[in-house]
Amino acid sequence: MDQIDKLLSVIEPFLQKALSYYKMFDYNSAIQQFDYVIRLYPDHVGSYLLRGTSYSKLGKFDLARSDLNMVLQMPFSDSATIEAKENAKKVLAEIREREEWLKTDEGQRWLTEEERKRKEQEERKQEERKQKEREQKAWLKTPEGQKWQKAEEAKRIIMIVIRCIIIIFGAALGTFLGLILVSLFSGGISSGYIVGSIFGFVSSVILFFLCKHSCIDAGEGAVFGVKIGAIGYAIILIIISIAYGQGEYFILAALAGAIGGAINGAIIGVIGGTYDYFDL
Repeated sequence: MDQIDKLLSVIEPFLQKALSYYKMFDYNSAIQQFDYVIRLYPDHVGSYLLRGTSYSKLGKFDLARSDLNMVLQMPFSDSATIEAKENAKKVLAEIREREEWLKTDEGQRWLTEEERKRKEQEERKQEERKQKEREQKAWLKTPEGQKWQKAEEAKRIIMIVIRCIIIIFGAALGTFLGLILVSLFSGGISSGYIVGSIFGFVSSVILFFLCKHSCIDAGEGAVFGVKIGAIGYAIILIIISIAYGQGEYFILAALAGAIGGAINGAIIGVIGGTYDYFDL
């Protein structure tokens, strides 16, 4: 029960945003927020129902059906789930009716008109974007704009340095833990372990920099860090350990890499909130 309460508290901000967008008929934005909720809490029935309904409002019937069928397959028997299943059946029936209507002459005329409106709206948006770009370029040439650019560049450099330090710190911690584990289980540290740990450190850093991933919180950052830490250490240390005739210990070093990676990812999740490793 505590775990469910914790999950509910984590998804609450995303859920409130999703419901707000949904009530304003901004279905694309609502879907984005429901994506976050479902990613964090895959059994949240209400999010599948409303995301599926949002897809149906946008005419994306296949995606809508997928979500609504997921609601019908939920194994829970509480009153909220039963009500959600009834609503899902209603929306599925509406989708079937809508698809049949779109095959009629009236439906085809409606589709043609909607496509014309969509193109006009897209053209307006493109013109607005171009106008904003022109205004922004003109503003950037002003003294105020030049000052802003310098401040933003300084912030970017500072963030790069901070992110590099965090990533390298996590990988270094993994290396340190790897050597400790190896020494505990093997009774000492040989040159093979040291060389392997150095290569593992380098590979872990490289993988963290190259992998595109976003961490919403410390837990998700830790999970991603475990994967990357383990992969980085395992790939390189298998080769190094076999070369030194000590292949039986590469699992320990890979485990240490996973621990270091978890610490690294958790730190990034706590400090950075949403963090993109690739966006440096």
